[in-house]
Amino acid sequence: MVKGIQRRFVEMKLVGSKTYESAYFILKRGNEPQKSGEKELLDEARRIVSSLDAGKKKAKSGRIVRILLYPLLFLIGAALGFVVSLCFFG
Repeated sequence: MVKGIQRRFVEMKLVGSKTYESAYFILKRGNEPQKSGEKELLDEARRIVSSLDAGKKKAKSGRIVRILLYPLLFLIGAALGFVVSLCFFG
């Protein structure tokens, strides 16, 4: 059992996200937010969470491009190989 450790954190329940249910942000020591700084802290947390969702969307679209691009490049290479073989051995 660990005793004497105290961490301050912010928990955000994510309503609009399909991937994440909640996010936890652990605050550095000595950076306790005052009442005036809580809004900036929550804005920063929202910015980080929204960038995670945007990154996931980018990765998904990149996967679709790879699935379509690799067979196309294979067919182009096969066609060029066929043309070159016809020129030299035709």
